[in-house]
Amino acid sequence: MQRFRTSFSRLERDIRRRGAVSLYWDSSAFDLIEEGPKLDKTIITYYNHDYFKLGKPMRRKILGLDIRHDAVSAVLLKSGIKGTDIEAHVHVPITNQIYMERVLAASLGTIVEKIDISGSVCVASFPADEISYRNIQVPFKGRKKIKKILPYELEPAIPFPIDDLIIDFYRIELPDIANRHNIIAAAIEKSRLQAYLEILASFNIEPEIVTVGGYPAALCAAGLVNINENWLFIDIDNNKSTLFAILS
Repeated sequence: MQRFRTSFSRLERDIRRRGAVSLYWDSSAFDLIEEGPKLDKTIITYYNHDYFKLGKPMRRKILGLDIRHDAVSAVLLKSGIKGTDIEAHVHVPITNQIYMERVLAASLGTIVEKIDISGSVCVASFPADEISYRNIQVPFKGRKKIKKILPYELEPAIPFPIDDLIIDFYRIELPDIANRHNIIAAAIEKSRLQAYLEILASFNIEPEIVTVGGYPAALCAAGLVNINENWLFIDIDNNKSTLFAILS
């Protein structure tokens, strides 16, 4: 399995400044240069730096996949120096959730029949309810130190063996208390994420970015809506909703 570098606030600022596809980017405050290519895959975002060279916009196709329990949606964008155009989009409802993996494969089959995804860079989001979230405080500010202690901090609060999880986090810019720093941690079972990636791989789709369902829309809204106060963004499905708190 490929390893990916991780991109965060620095990349997001650059994308917004150039008017590129900020819809699909994560704003986590990790340091791309400090960590480099030795990072393992993370939950909040995967990033292959070769596809997105800062300051060198190039014509490319971007496939956005939003995978949920009740539907799979896809949008194909063409992005270049002159801007970004929507080339195609497909929405495939899911009615039978008992055999989710089989139905997901059928839904992706419908999408690739209707959209030419060849040569595209894929960005995929997966169901938000399959990820565990925790707001915690840690005594360190640096990413490397937080990564070392995070499994021990989360173990009492997560109902799964820590070794079976992929864990990611990002720091929240809130007033710290007694040298404790606020972070949001997220964890998903490796087997679940791997199952999704294997289904995508069967259609020659290897996501460059993987994120949480609803987060791209929340991030896009945060960049477009001019609100000076803190506000809430609610991503509503047929049976479930995801709430995002936006700090202005």
